[in-house]
Amino acid sequence: MATKTEQGQKQGLWGKIQDWYAQPGIQMAVGMVYSIGAAVVIVGALFKIQHWPGAGVMLTAGMLTEAIHTPLMQDRYLAIENAQYIFNNCRHIGDEVEFKKDGIIQRRAQEVLAKADALLEEVEKEGLFQTIEKGIFGGVKRPFDGGHGLEGVCSKGENYFNPFIELFMDHE
Repeated sequence: MATKTEQGQKQGLWGKIQDWYAQPGIQMAVGMVYSIGAAVVIVGALFKIQHWPGAGVMLTAGMLTEAIHTPLMQDRYLAIENAQYIFNNCRHIGDEVEFKKDGIIQRRAQEVLAKADALLEEVEKEGLFQTIEKGIFGGVKRPFDGGHGLEGVCSKGENYFNPFIELFMDHE
């Protein structure tokens, strides 16, 4: 019978990678690196949304870290298999869960629904653009003729054409 080293040599580089990955502690360490990469992506996304410097570097580093985390197909297969297991076994869990009448979940759901209903009534009464101007809808005040408007957030080339702008701007 071939030794582990001989098996790795027979399988080439891929076999060596699999042998290395199978060592105790390696999977946990790789998982930690992956988690750090995921955290960097989330922080990078926040920086991107806020237009803070450094977002591109964080997103690139985090995504590359995530991309190289699971080089082994069996890991991906195992993840899919585990998700399928949970899906199959929890499919009918909603039939088993009951919320107490007037309990915290029902009260919160009713509160959120009532606020959403009141907001939509106000939007209907005042109009979408007026509620946006007042900061009522969406939580951001934006004058009707303000914002980036028709110029967009980046310059358009000389031959730029968007057939939908005319259709969207036809208010009559």
